[in-house]
Amino acid sequence: MADNFGALVRHERGYGYRGCTVFQAWGGESIITGDFESQNGRGGHSAFESRYFLPDETGLPAHRGTVGMRRGQRRQDRSGFVGSQFRLVLNEMRSFTAIFGFIVQGIELVDRIAASGNALGRPALRSIIRNCGEYHLNQ
Repeated sequence: MADNFGALVRHERGYGYRGCTVFQAWGGESIITGDFESQNGRGGHSAFESRYFLPDETGLPAHRGTVGMRRGQRRQDRSGFVGSQFRLVLNEMRSFTAIFGFIVQGIELVDRIAASGNALGRPALRSIIRNCGEYHLNQ
C-alpha cells in the first residue's frame, strides 16, 4: 500500500494526487480524497498494473492522525479492494484496517476540513491537494 501511495504522491506514471479534492468530510471522524479521475469517490485507481488490489492487513490501529487506503471495489467474498482513495483519520475507527501511515504535521487543517462536512459527508469547504511529494523526517 505504501508503494502505491508513494507512486501516486510522486506522479510517477503521469497521474496521482495533485489536484484531488476532498469529496467526503465527517466532522471529528475523517476526510476522504484521492479520486483523481472523478473527484467524487467513484474513480481513481492504483499506480500498479492491476487497477485495484487487496490491501495489506497491517494490524495498525486507526486512531487520530493515521492514514489508510479506502476500500472501494468489492468482490463476491466482500473483501474490499483499494486503488487510490485514502482516508485521514481524526478519531478511533475500530473496523478500519488498511492503515499504512500517519500525519506528520497539519492535522489542525484536516480538523477544519472535516468540520465543514454536512450530515451526508459533503464538505462545505472546497479543499484541493495543490501539490504533494515525499516528506523526509530528519534521522
